[in-house]
Amino acid sequence: CQMLSADFFGFQFPSQMNIGILTEQNDTRVALIPETIQKLVADGNQAWVAHMAGAKAFYSDADFEAAGAK
Repeated sequence: CQMLSADFFGFQFPSQMNIGILTEQNDTRVALIPETIQKLVADGNQAWVAHMAGAKAFYSDADFEAAGAK
């Protein structure tokens, strides 16, 4: 994957993303699973996952950390 930049009115925006995964109190879903996080991090993005964000979906913090999330 080649890193490209978007040019808006002369301002360069890098294509790298900082992705945040939050936890919702009454929700059993998680926005991204570790497999997807691993692919996004491999493409040069950074992922930040809240403590226990995937617990109700049966993903541990260690699963996300192993995939490259912080």
